[in-house]
Amino acid sequence: MPFSKAAWVLVAALGLAGCHEKGHSHSEPAAKGHEHGHVDPDKALASLTLNNGKPWQTDASLRTGMTAIRDQLQAAVKPIHAKTYSPDDYKALAAGIDKEIGGIVANCKLPKDADDQLHLVLTQITAGTELMKKDGDRMAGAVRVIQGLTAYGKFFDHPDWKPLEH
Repeated sequence: MPFSKAAWVLVAALGLAGCHEKGHSHSEPAAKGHEHGHVDPDKALASLTLNNGKPWQTDASLRTGMTAIRDQLQAAVKPIHAKTYSPDDYKALAAGIDKEIGGIVANCKLPKDADDQLHLVLTQITAGTELMKKDGDRMAGAVRVIQGLTAYGKFFDHPDWKPLEH
């Protein structure tokens, strides 16, 4: 599945924006060992790893944003399953999720390794929102977001995280 230009721009923004610990910059040369490049959304979640067997740390802005994404999708699950969710509903859901991703990126201060893992999750979620915005199988986009949220809950330390009920 081709990734749209808008999705690549968002993924690039994720790689260059403020998601880093103090002193770590996404614009550092690759020689320093940090380059996001293009991540295939079909392979992103398969690349996730734990932090020496433990979930990756999170920060408050990440937890707030991911909870908001989860809550938005949870509210949409029943009408999506009932196939009563309109194209405009999907577009609005995608816009709300994209807004939260923007907030996560703008405000998080994760260490490099946790940040790298988070980008894999966000790539999956962004691929889902792109599908929700287009004609075609919008439900497949919602499924991608659900997969991203499920992976987040498994690979990141988010106290009181509630898996999506569907």
